[in-house]
Amino acid sequence: GRLSDLAQKTLLLSKLDSCQIVTDREEFDLSEQVKRCVILMMPQIEKKEIQPVIDLPDMKYYGNAELIEQIWINLLSNAIRFTPEKGQITVSGMVQQDRLEVRIADNGEGMSEEILQHVFERYYQSKSNGGLSGNGIGLAIVARITELCGGEVRAESIKGEGSAFTVTFKL
Repeated sequence: GRLSDLAQKTLLLSKLDSCQIVTDREEFDLSEQVKRCVILMMPQIEKKEIQPVIDLPDMKYYGNAELIEQIWINLLSNAIRFTPEKGQITVSGMVQQDRLEVRIADNGEGMSEEILQHVFERYYQSKSNGGLSGNGIGLAIVARITELCGGEVRAESIKGEGSAFTVTFKL
């Protein structure tokens, strides 16, 4: 249920807080990993008849696969939550010489400028979106993991048109 989910996330976040160095790093196929996470969430995706569009190049990354997987799970479950029935979620990626990027976008209701500014703060809840924001901890986890991995995450949103989260890792 939601409570054990929250407890697990809180636990993970406190572990991440005390973590300074990411260990257990290995080279892995990042695009495969993202696709696996999408497949993992197919039940929720199909329930809302959402159309997932996946456009990922081949991406290899050297890092902690288990931690990084949490990024995609959190971003995808957010996207699913905010996407209307029969909406669309787009997962795309880009490789450049010095970095790679994964972008998860939805065509949901979008966020106001105010929410956008606080979106990665833990437990930040917007009163205005009727408590739709879940438990406000998933994005804090995303922000902390990308930071630990020396990457960055940014959010863009247009009210009424949707939101996009872009995670960038240095190569």
